[in-house]
Amino acid sequence: MTVLLFWAALSMVFTFTLAKENVADRSADWVALVKLAIRAGAGVSAAWLIVVAPRRRLRAAWPWLLPGAAFVAYAFASAAWSPLPRITLFQAGTTASLYLLAVACALYAAEANLSRVLKTFVVTLLVLCAGLLAARAALPGLSVMEREGAGLFHATSSAATAGLGLTLAVLSRVLFGWRWTRRAWPLAVPLCGAVMLISSNRMAVVLVAGVVSLALFLFTTGTARAWAALALSLAGTAYLAADPGLDLVRGASDGVSDYMHRGQSAGQLRTLSGREEMWTKMWNSYFESPLVGHGYFVTSKTGQMEVWGDRANYDAHNLLLQVLVTTGAVGMGLFLLAYGAVPVVAAGRLLFDSRYRRAGALILLLGAWFFGWGLLNASFIGSLQPESVLFYVLLGLTVGTASGLGARPGVPVPATAAGPGASATPSAPTSTAASTSTAASTSPATRGPVG
Repeated sequence: MTVLLFWAALSMVFTFTLAKENVADRSADWVALVKLAIRAGAGVSAAWLIVVAPRRRLRAAWPWLLPGAAFVAYAFASAAWSPLPRITLFQAGTTASLYLLAVACALYAAEANLSRVLKTFVVTLLVLCAGLLAARAALPGLSVMEREGAGLFHATSSAATAGLGLTLAVLSRVLFGWRWTRRAWPLAVPLCGAVMLISSNRMAVVLVAGVVSLALFLFTTGTARAWAALALSLAGTAYLAADPGLDLVRGASDGVSDYMHRGQSAGQLRTLSGREEMWTKMWNSYFESPLVGHGYFVTSKTGQMEVWGDRANYDAHNLLLQVLVTTGAVGMGLFLLAYGAVPVVAAGRLLFDSRYRRAGALILLLGAWFFGWGLLNASFIGSLQPESVLFYVLLGLTVGTASGLGARPGVPVPATAAGPGASATPSAPTSTAASTSTAASTSPATRGPVG
């Protein structure tokens, strides 16, 4: 897992670009070459780990992993009819390297330590947020955290990075209470909060607030919720005594309204910042090749579409629509099976196992974040971003752990979700119940709620 986490962190950090991506005739700069080398290195390392993995783990995991492999193979095949085969092959190669990373994580889930995995991602995301703030101050010409920025520097990408960083830090604290989370979440709040504030992305704010609030409600103790309610009541009473006219509330609400409008008119908000025009043209483009699509990552039959007064190979700004237009009904079927049914069933298996219940809850909460983000963005099926790397690693660990549940006696059960201190190898058949009881009592994933 050390090798896999190294490549995952490196891939997340090196997702920025100095020029607009997905331009067919753009020559490769040094940044693109380094990114290509990192993706190739990650893919080769993951492939090597897959080759040397124990056969019994591959036999247990392959039914879960086959749909995703079929989707990746189809993405490569779509270059045969893509108007932009270079972009199709490059993006299919990127997806392939990420999926190889997921497969390797699935096969080595027994060696994984969830605390270490989440700590690596939280630290990496916090470093990225700090880097974005520094780059905005030092390199104003790159339009960092603005709509004109490219790659990771675009406001949407930076908001996703910050939103995931804050969400993951808080969920790690609430669900597991590991020691490192005591230092992580107080750093995440100002760092990620500043990036989200500057990026001005409404969806990121809504998703972080919704997922974190749900986790706090479900996994804090009743005593903690009671104290929180009492504190809010006292604070509300004190505020009403100090400001009976609610002047501060009116001023704050005006400020929030201005931030959420982001300078847009009511008409622009009704069309979801112009996405109505985008989605209408994408839907029409789908019917030009409804069965097989236009080629992976290509959304029109010519490779160019005019939207908002400009022509380019736009992404669909919606996860499912992006898959549908670029890979057609065939690709959509494979996608829903690989990235919808498989992880949901796997997370459900974890949720109903006492040893992995909180890890299952973590996956479902993060899945809700990805689903919500995918409503207005291409998300992990778009250009390589930190969210893509996190998604594939967690997908692999979830599938690897779920596929190991109920294994034959003597076959290691992955301890991915159990965290430090839990045993990855079950006892003899005669003591299965005792083994399960012991694992449940010693695992941080199953201990009482964190206040």
